[in-house]
Amino acid sequence: FVIVPCGITASFSKEDEEGLINTCKVIETKLKKAGFRVYGDYRDNYTPGWRFNHWEVKGVPVRLEIGPNDKARSQLTVVLRHTGVKSTIPMENSEIKLREVLDQIHNDLYKKAKQELDSHTVVVKDWAGFLKGLDNSCIMLTPFCGEPACEDLIKKDSARDVVVEEGAPAMGAKGLCIPFDQPEK
Repeated sequence: FVIVPCGITASFSKEDEEGLINTCKVIETKLKKAGFRVYGDYRDNYTPGWRFNHWEVKGVPVRLEIGPNDKARSQLTVVLRHTGVKSTIPMENSEIKLREVLDQIHNDLYKKAKQELDSHTVVVKDWAGFLKGLDNSCIMLTPFCGEPACEDLIKKDSARDVVVEEGAPAMGAKGLCIPFDQPEK
């Protein structure tokens, strides 16, 4: 997680600013004690928007924003990187809710990856279907004798004459592995 204090303006009093930063530090300490990796970004020479972007590019999955209104309501604003969804959670027992949020992120990303894999895995039995699967960037489950000479022939025959980059080889298909779950006996 990254904690970013927000809403600090020029009209903000020094005491209010210190109070907001201290609240952020208390939350940071509490989450670290709960076993989370947390970083508080208290740099005042960058805008909150710049810091949001900085941490999103670094791949931090959850951003916690705390502003004056959040502090007054004893809540955290939680922003998920993978969906961009913003929500609020109470500061009290936030570590329990944040653990649930991390589990949900894991489940969402796994579901998306599994769906992508399943939609790009096809069973082919003929050469035309094989080439169509290659064009669609699919993983093809197809009968193969396993001989190196056959694999070389498949690589050669499935290579395209299209030059993607100057000097780059036009690569064909290659055998990856024998799947545990065979499509047929």
